[in-house]
Amino acid sequence: MKLFIIISWHDKIIIIMKKNNYGFTLVEIIVAVVIAGIIISIAVPAYRDYKSRTYEMKSELQNEQ
Repeated sequence: MKLFIIISWHDKIIIIMKKNNYGFTLVEIIVAVVIAGIIISIAVPAYRDYKSRTYEMKSELQNEQ
């Protein structure tokens, strides 16, 4: 933690404590993981459905020939 002492032109001493803010907090990481999990849980079944419909359409086209 850094400590800054500022003396203003009114002869008042102002002490500012600045916290070093590096990286992410645990809560921020957990929220990001939860959001990613929700997106993946929606995207994977949709992709599987798309893939299975594509294979069905491909097999129907091959049967017609």
